[in-house]
Amino acid sequence: MEKRITRTLTATHCIALMLNLETEAPFTRDITIEGDYKSTDLLNKALARQLNTETERFIRVKLSEKVNKTYAMPVSKFIANADVIDN
Repeated sequence: MEKRITRTLTATHCIALMLNLETEAPFTRDITIEGDYKSTDLLNKALARQLNTETERFIRVKLSEKVNKTYAMPVSKFIANADVIDN
């Protein structure tokens, strides 16, 4: 069995209240973003940057929780897809 690269990452899972600007209809979006946000204000700013478009606007976070997940991939796949950083 091939060796695997593993990493545990912290993210924030959110239910975001959104507004469709064309129909003026509110809706929710389920999204997970990288990082652990220490305040609601910082989380709101990060979500607004990521979710706002010409036709949709982020309004507020309805629910959020910090999640830790461990990801893995075969070493060969990592080497084929990773950016090489020369020291």
